[in-house]
Amino acid sequence: MKAETKFDLGQEVFFIHYYVEESIKKCTECDNGKITTTKGSVLGCPFCYGLGTFRKCYSVLYVAVGKIINIDVTFCPDHIPHINYTIDSNHEKINENLSRIENEMFATREEAEEQMNNLEKEIK
Repeated sequence: MKAETKFDLGQEVFFIHYYVEESIKKCTECDNGKITTTKGSVLGCPFCYGLGTFRKCYSVLYVAVGKIINIDVTFCPDHIPHINYTIDSNHEKINENLSRIENEMFATREEAEEQMNNLEKEIK
């Protein structure tokens, strides 16, 4: 059986990727995790649970570029092809080859950025 692919071996493609950013902020409601009551008792801070800091993790989306180094086509029992691409990206936050399907890749940076903007709107 033959399958038509949207992208070719060796073609440069754009895709949306993400990394996790972490920030740690000092709690503004306590003194290093402790609160002193008006009667002089020292309690654990109910805002930061006695830690003295808040930790926030969030995903940062960006458009990355890579080159297709392998195309794997398998056929489902109903003869519909499942096409999987392996992408080599030299981006500093990606240290391995990635596997993507056709609807996760774009021929131009503009297409990828438009899709990324749509995703960010859905997240917010």
